[in-house]
Amino acid sequence: MRKILALLAIFCFACTTAFAVNEDVTPAQSDVQKSWQGDIAKKWEFRGRLGGFWGYTDHHTWDASNPDATDRHQDDWFAAFEAGFGYNFTNKFYAGVEGGFWWKAFPFYGVPAGDAAAANLVLNYRFFKENKRWHWFIQGRGGYAWGTSGDRTVMGVTDETPNTINLEIMPGVNYRLRENIDLVLGIGYQHLFNKGSEVAYDNENGIIAKVGINIRKKSPVVVPVPVPVPVVEPEPVVEPEPVVEPEPAPAPEPAPAPVVVEEVKPCIQNVFFLINRYDIRPMEMAKVEECVAYLNKYPNATIDITGYADKNTGNYTINQRLSKQRVNAVYDALVQRGIDAKRIRKDYKGDTVQPFGNDEANYTKNRCTICVAE
Repeated sequence: MRKILALLAIFCFACTTAFAVNEDVTPAQSDVQKSWQGDIAKKWEFRGRLGGFWGYTDHHTWDASNPDATDRHQDDWFAAFEAGFGYNFTNKFYAGVEGGFWWKAFPFYGVPAGDAAAANLVLNYRFFKENKRWHWFIQGRGGYAWGTSGDRTVMGVTDETPNTINLEIMPGVNYRLRENIDLVLGIGYQHLFNKGSEVAYDNENGIIAKVGINIRKKSPVVVPVPVPVPVVEPEPVVEPEPVVEPEPAPAPEPAPAPVVVEEVKPCIQNVFFLINRYDIRPMEMAKVEECVAYLNKYPNATIDITGYADKNTGNYTINQRLSKQRVNAVYDALVQRGIDAKRIRKDYKGDTVQPFGNDEANYTKNRCTICVAE
């Protein structure tokens, strides 16, 4: 048993260190990003689990003819079904409750050792990896199980099915099947404090394995309303009045035509992005093309591009990186269309600035890159 617990401890340590690294998203990961649809913070979640438990029990037997008790060791097996719900406070932290049933498979002496109904509190921490289908997690769980059936008689004494305090620690992996559905696999350690037995007091240490599913509500996809591009009307050309030559005086020199100075207005474009994305959609690429046309028309003009992110989704670190990626996407599009990089200035604000305000009607507008050419 000590060897099993030692191997489990090594497995937990490997999970919590090897997979807690931070990876920057590069353009080479675009295919992976298409299969991942956003974060899970601030969402309710339903969970279902099927599992099995193998326990090593220290069994203390009561003997009416001998006041000295005898100690025995016994393997114990049971299957479990559990379901529950909880809340994702962040992309990493989840808390909830679970209830279910346990069925003993191989009890002591071949006599039914009891089924039980269980209720538990669950705390779950994910090692969240942005733009990945899978996430490692570690889960702590504790609760109570009420024995419901399987009373037994030993040495003429009827023993009711004991109630149980249970504690569990389990590492494992979540695999993202869809935006709102995860497949879960975990293996961990469980300790049972069995209480209420007339014949025996059994504390069990064991290994528990579970497979299950997490289901969340989908995030609505909000398409931002494009900002209309102002049309610059050219100034009309004023024709000079015809000159009437008096007689008999010589005709005067004609007055020169007035010089018309064109008023050059800046080109301002708001390029909007979907939640947690930085690829430029076709309808937004048209705005980038407007900036390219303006810069080609005015060779001395320069352009400033600044990236932003929605403060109400993700967190500070994710939003800083996301706003930088959005700026780089627009920058790359301008350079690929022949604009000299020396004419482009870029900056990113993350979620520290909300250019359209932080009211709910403008959440989606703040996922943007603003381009100003003049």
